[in-house]
This record gives sequence, C-alpha cells and structure tokens, in this order.
Amino acid sequence: MEKKKGRAKQNRTLNIEDQEVNELQKRIILSNKSLKNNNLEDIICCGDLFDFIDEIPDKSFDLIIIDPPYNLSRDFNGTKFAAMKADAYETYLRSWFGKVCDKLKDDGSLYMCGDWKCCSSMQRIIEERLTILNRITWQREKGRGAKANWKNGMEDIW
Repeated sequence: MEKKKGRAKQNRTLNIEDQEVNELQKRIILSNKSLKNNNLEDIICCGDLFDFIDEIPDKSFDLIIIDPPYNLSRDFNGTKFAAMKADAYETYLRSWFGKVCDKLKDDGSLYMCGDWKCCSSMQRIIEERLTILNRITWQREKGRGAKANWKNGMEDIW
C-alpha cells in the first residue's frame, strides 16, 4: 500500500486503486434501485434503509454494518434528522432495528456505529435482539486545532 503525501505517519487509510473502482461499483446497489433482480451475494446496499429493507429476504446476510443517524440535528444531503429525547430516539431505533436483525443469518454479525450521545440508547435496543460481544471505541483526528469549539473525536462501534 502506497503512502499518500501529507498523511500522518500512523495513518492507515486504505485506498482503492483505479483498476478496482469499476468492479466495486458493480456491487453497490443504491436505495433508489430495486433488489428484486439482483444477486444478494457480495453487495453493498447504500442508501436509506426504509427504501429497500422489505425487499431483502430474511436470513440473507453474514454481515450488516449500519451507521444510523446519531441523535443530533443534522442534514444528510437534504434528509434532515432532528435530535430528540432518549425515549423517542429509542422508539425510532426500534422502528427498524428488528427488521435489520431479521436479515442476518443465524450465525451473522452486526456492527452499529454511534457517538457518545446515543450509545446508551443503542446498547439498550441492540440487547433486546442480539448478544453484544464487544464495543470498539475509536478515536479520530477530526477537530484538532479547533479553537472556537470542542469536537467529539471518539465514536463507538457496537
């Protein structure tokens, strides 16, 4: 793996080589496309979960990685998410998490990303359906040098 100029010595970012792009793009299914005529092996479903979750047969996936909106007010490319009280956020998580769990094979794994503000809610909801084996906390460099405000530099993966 070639080191890019300007990156920190410890940076372990993976890069996709030009010749890999076309092959990998064939595996991405955007949420505005139907899954009905697609082989579900070695694919990436990219988009709003509610656009395609009902088309996916149960027990289809060995691995699901999900990065839901954290409980923050944000605009995700025109789709707005408003922060809410913890109990309302947990109701939101429950509205789709069970369906996601149904898509896992019996021996499948799920990874769900969250920040400090929503992790306790995520843990409660995950434990209703799955057994948590680990929590990965990672630190990122984002926000270094910010003088006007503090930036959260850690996130969890359940």
